[in-house]
Amino acid sequence: MFNKDFLIFSLMTFFTVAIWTALEVYHVHTITTVPANLQETIEPLNPKLNTKIIEELKTRYTIESLPTPAVMEVVKIASPSVKATVTPTIISTPTPQI
Repeated sequence: MFNKDFLIFSLMTFFTVAIWTALEVYHVHTITTVPANLQETIEPLNPKLNTKIIEELKTRYTIESLPTPAVMEVVKIASPSVKATVTPTIISTPTPQI
């Protein structure tokens, strides 16, 4: 009798593990999706180079560097010193009656 009970227990355990594994594989392949922000990140780049924009950049004007002034003057602006004083105020609240 012991062998028959052990065989039934072993078969039930095997079928439980097999069904559980099959359901997990099904869940992974059907339910799990890639989040939208990650999907935007993994999109492939466009390999075409827009040569028109490069030509427009080449024709832009360049700004000559401006001459620096011979004498630079540092001006300190005095800021008023403000001291804040805080005075504690006692606020009395009524004690609730029970």
